[in-house]
Amino acid sequence: MLTIKKDIDLINDIEKYDVILVGTNCYCNMSKGFQQKVKYFYKNVFELNLSSKYGDSTKIGKRISTKQGNQIFSLCFITNGFDFSSNKNKDYLDYSGLTNCLKTANNEYSGLKVATTLMGCEKFDGNGDREMVLKILSENSSKINLFVYDYFQKTTQEEFSEKIKELKLECGDDKTMFKQKYSEYKKSLTKSEYSHNRVKNRLTEIINNNKKLLNG
Repeated sequence: MLTIKKDIDLINDIEKYDVILVGTNCYCNMSKGFQQKVKYFYKNVFELNLSSKYGDSTKIGKRISTKQGNQIFSLCFITNGFDFSSNKNKDYLDYSGLTNCLKTANNEYSGLKVATTLMGCEKFDGNGDREMVLKILSENSSKINLFVYDYFQKTTQEEFSEKIKELKLECGDDKTMFKQKYSEYKKSLTKSEYSHNRVKNRLTEIINNNKKLLNG
């Protein structure tokens, strides 16, 4: 059974489900959108991803899984890598790989509550055709209660910039209030259990890149 959840970020609803399916590529890189947030906040998942063979295209259509807290996270390898072409509308999702991942998940997690994004449809995880992806998800969820979160996924950079603008609007000319709220927000970004230096360095880079926005 398939249920669509519109305009809600799945990262905020993780604890509602038994299983989380995460679409990713073969290069051990969870760089944007939902998969990036999973990397930041769920240590075991990113470590599992790093343990797989880098750039191995034979991973397509397969899943690897781990548990953190009460949830099972299953990485679904649905695209070989990134779209490096000049055509930003190019579809580079592996549909047979996506289908196989869903088929095996449907059997393995029979009777459980399973959640995923509209996997493979974002520009950084396949740029696939929405109708085709929905058809695959619908046809391969007969044994599970599948909840598909359909929302626009942003990069961390985009979310950071929007949050700072929101705080500036909220605080107006009160620089003390802004400083306090910004400090709280920055702490929330780095409060995850995952303390890998690569993640911390990326967050620091994003903050440093927005100095003008902070001081403007």
